[in-house]
Amino acid sequence: MTGLKLILVFSLLSGVFAEQCTITAEDIESFAEKVTVTNTSTGWSATVIVTFDHSQSGWRIAGGQSRTASGLLATTYAVRILAPASSMWASYRRRLEDARDELVALSLTPDDSGANVVDAAAGLDEVVGALAQLGETDFVQTCSGTFEPGVEVHATISSTNLADGTRLWVLDCG
Repeated sequence: MTGLKLILVFSLLSGVFAEQCTITAEDIESFAEKVTVTNTSTGWSATVIVTFDHSQSGWRIAGGQSRTASGLLATTYAVRILAPASSMWASYRRRLEDARDELVALSLTPDDSGANVVDAAAGLDEVVGALAQLGETDFVQTCSGTFEPGVEVHATISSTNLADGTRLWVLDCG
């Protein structure tokens, strides 16, 4: 939090305690940091959790919809997508690893399958990105950051199906 915000909060709270002013929704809103999450996929809802320093919000966001979370005096945020089980036999991580291996094979030997190397390389980049966002879990993709003064955070999520039927969630907090 910037020093200016700390001074404003202190001044506002001092006035409230001295019973010389009241706090309105607009006053609180001026101290809130916001993260807007947009699901650009069509037909797929996403379960999303936005976490701040001191609070969190969670929703199911339908394709084509957006939701905004606010955190009072927050300095950091994290956006998490809970990936649905891809199959009862394999975790989301396992399915992504299998897709990665298949795309690597297509990239190295495109003549065997007639695959387009450029498409395989682009798909490989998305799968590797999703695996990196999983971290230590098997089903939660995460991206996070630090708030910058005056900059609103917009996260975008989308869903695409890989050749083997695995639904790939793409999460971008940039």
